[in-house]
Amino acid sequence: AVTARLEDRDLGSTMTEIQQRLRSLPLPAGVHLEFGGVYQTEQDSFWSLFLVAIAAVLLVSLILLIEFREFSVPVSVMLVTLMALLGVMLGLRLTGMTINISSIVGAIMIIGIVAENAIFILHFTRHPELASRPLREALIEAAGHRARPIIMTALMAGMGLLPAALSHGIGSETQRPFACVIVGGIV
Repeated sequence: AVTARLEDRDLGSTMTEIQQRLRSLPLPAGVHLEFGGVYQTEQDSFWSLFLVAIAAVLLVSLILLIEFREFSVPVSVMLVTLMALLGVMLGLRLTGMTINISSIVGAIMIIGIVAENAIFILHFTRHPELASRPLREALIEAAGHRARPIIMTALMAGMGLLPAALSHGIGSETQRPFACVIVGGIV
C-alpha cells in the first residue's frame, strides 16, 4: 500500500493527476491499482448524496404541489433553484474548488433555502389583499414585502460563512467548499 497526505491541494485534482500519471505505468502481471482511503469513501458518498439531492428536489416539489395545488409552482421554484445552482457552480469556479462531499451538501442546502424563500413569496400572494390581483402584480407586491427579510437572512448567512470561505487553515479543505457553495448559491 502506498499512502500520502495532501497539503495545499484538493483531493479531486490530485487524484486526477495521479490517475493520469499511473495510466502510462506498465504493471507486471498480477499487479493492479486500487484507490482507497478518503478518495474511495468520497466516490461512494457521491452517489448517495446525488440520490439525496434528487430526493430533496422531488420532496420539495411534492410539498409545493400539495400546498399550492398548481403544477406551475414547483416548476417555477425548480427553475429558480437551477439559477441558484448556477451560482453554486460559479462560486466553485471563482474559488478554484472542485465538487466534493462538502460542496454537494451545501448545494442540497441551497435547494432548501431557495424553496423556502419562494414559498414565503408565493404564500404571500395568497394573502386576501393580493389574491384578487393579477398574478404578476401580486408577485411583485409579495416580493416587495418579503425582499427585506430574505435579503437580510441571505446577507447574514453570507457574512457568517465568509470567514470559512476565505479560510486557509487546518481543516479548511472541508469548510471552504461548503461555505463557497452556500455563498455562491445565495448570491
